[in-house]
Amino acid sequence: MTALRDALAQHARLQSTTTWETLSRTVSPALAKYSGTGRMDLLVAVDTPLREHVPVLSALIRDNGQRSLPYLSRVLSELGVPHASSSVHIRRWAAVETDRAFAAYGVPSRAMPPRLSLLPTQPVTNRPTTAIREATPSRSLGLTQLQRPSARQRIPQQHALRAASEASTVRYLRALVAALEDLLPTLGKGSRKRARKALTGPKAWLARHDGAPLPKAQRAVGTGRPAASYLRPVEAALQAARQSIRDTERLREKQQTERKAEAEQAQRTAIVASTKEAAEGIVTAPADDAVARLRRQLSGVAAAGGTVMTEDLDTDATRSVVVYLLGLVDRRVTTDVAMLSALVTGRDGGPAPFFRALLRAAGLAVPQTDQALLMVWTREQQRAHAAYATTPRPLPPRLVPQAAALNRGTGG
Repeated sequence: MTALRDALAQHARLQSTTTWETLSRTVSPALAKYSGTGRMDLLVAVDTPLREHVPVLSALIRDNGQRSLPYLSRVLSELGVPHASSSVHIRRWAAVETDRAFAAYGVPSRAMPPRLSLLPTQPVTNRPTTAIREATPSRSLGLTQLQRPSARQRIPQQHALRAASEASTVRYLRALVAALEDLLPTLGKGSRKRARKALTGPKAWLARHDGAPLPKAQRAVGTGRPAASYLRPVEAALQAARQSIRDTERLREKQQTERKAEAEQAQRTAIVASTKEAAEGIVTAPADDAVARLRRQLSGVAAAGGTVMTEDLDTDATRSVVVYLLGLVDRRVTTDVAMLSALVTGRDGGPAPFFRALLRAAGLAVPQTDQALLMVWTREQQRAHAAYATTPRPLPPRLVPQAAALNRGTGG
């Protein structure tokens, strides 16, 4: 539901309408499987609660070109839009509400026009002068039964209006409760506890209203309270739940960004740390000998068209020193020289975790995305296999430039 609301808000931001088929492709294929009733219930949840200063996003969805949804009037009735179930102006209402959404979500935003009223207009008919004269009482008589209903006539009308208002309030409360319950699985522990607490009273009231059995502990909850007394608390709880979800998503994105930055920083410092360790004498054998052994081993692996895991390298040095030695293996890499260290794999068979550091040590540009890194790593393996084959083959072109050349091209 949150993803659908965000997608509709994005369409409003772009000043465009959409269709259910488009939303199924961009939000979730599961939307295409919803029945008409399911779609209607989902849209009611998206636009609950109805507020004058918040546009109804369901109005942005079109059916068969520019026609509004055939069940839009039912959605609006469930939301509590007055006279939506009987109005013939739903299409015009949707056009006005679409403009309101464009105004609210546009960049920059602008003042929204007022929401179109669906209140039916009373037709004006020409009545004969004699009929008007007969129906109009003498001024001397004051107010008569022709001008004001009697008390007996007014009571049924008042009961009917009150019943209609109460039914609309109950439908609105039921939609609010359903929307908040839908969000419960996505909330954190604290937010979920607060939302459940906010639902206790209205759920007990609705169960009592529907004649459903209630646990003994809840039978007295909300007794004597009207449905309208629950609207504002549940609206506030629903707004708080949605804000909690947005905050959680922002925190997750921030943490992912921080973890990625930490990983990149670790790769950038790996070669520096290994150089320091080597300088302090951690390498037990002369560096030149260790590099020569690795170069011979990797040349054989390349000639066989294979790869080698880090654990199988011909060295007993620590991991950080291995990174340093592999950097020395490829310190003279040029356009016509293959990168042997690309043949070293991680335990999953993919690029070694320190492959970015090896690219940097070789003086090559480092791709930012994992997908691009995998392409570069695969191409460097192909180049090594071609260079060291029994009958050497032409090297395929390298996918990344020298870092120095890249810096010159960007003015760095």
